[in-house]
Amino acid sequence: MELSEEYMYDYVHANPNLVSIKDQPTVGENIKVLKYKKKVFYKNLWTPEVMECRGTVVWCSDETKRLKILQRPPTKTFNRFENNRDLPLDTMVTAPRKINGFMGALTFIDGCPFVSTTGSCDSPFSKMAYQMLMMRGSAFKLAESYGAGITWTFEIVHKDDPHIVPEDTGVYLLSARRTEWNVPSRCFDESTLDKLAAEHSLKRPEWYRMHFGDVVTMNQTVNHEGFMVYTDDGYEMKLKSPRYIVSKFLARLSPIKLQGVLFNDPIQFESRFGGEFMLLRSFLQNRYTGFLGATEQQRLSVIREFFRLIK
Repeated sequence: MELSEEYMYDYVHANPNLVSIKDQPTVGENIKVLKYKKKVFYKNLWTPEVMECRGTVVWCSDETKRLKILQRPPTKTFNRFENNRDLPLDTMVTAPRKINGFMGALTFIDGCPFVSTTGSCDSPFSKMAYQMLMMRGSAFKLAESYGAGITWTFEIVHKDDPHIVPEDTGVYLLSARRTEWNVPSRCFDESTLDKLAAEHSLKRPEWYRMHFGDVVTMNQTVNHEGFMVYTDDGYEMKLKSPRYIVSKFLARLSPIKLQGVLFNDPIQFESRFGGEFMLLRSFLQNRYTGFLGATEQQRLSVIREFFRLIK
């Protein structure tokens, strides 16, 4: 399907139940952010058009009825098995490690750095991303050298924004994309990104070139979030590691639901996470009182203690 400035203008205005057109008054009168609605995620209402509305920044002209792209973050990517996402195990893929921070997009427009996150150009996270990109390495210089035609995507790891997996604070260059409709999610390969990051003192995730089955096997035992997976012909998916999934699940459950998971139904716990995590369940039962009322980060500290003890 061919997307265009006119077609996407018509689509998002005809589907306000799926996509929000968010004003950015502190940035510019006609600058908008296209963001899919929460119901799309929870009710699996994805369409090819909605998948492109993951924080895409546009110049919206009601006079010409066009959405001109100013900033182009990656297309929505699904986890393995989500919406039938999978690959033959002998497929050769590129698999960068997922960094557990928050996304920041950077483009140079009219000689100025323009930064957004998934959903906003002026949120506290956008400002945090701007500060990190300004202070860490020479990301602005990199973006300026390519001009408005390229959107650079980074993972931002900030000390004031802890996540499930502890990461080294910094700015990680993830990808680059041309600021147009109907273009692939990536316009540079991982080797080129490594070279650009080294030239501009930016961090990069490690990445692997191997068969998909080998990535799946490796993902079962890693202590980080998991991997992105790319084929040579543009097929994409995410792999989340079991350790990340169980840590996130237990850290964010309400106390009532957590009590049920830890004490009421061991079969359900085992079927969801596998037998190797039953020892974690027993470990948390012994720390039940403090764990139940703990904050997310306090719970994660206890879970990490468990994984350190069983090394």
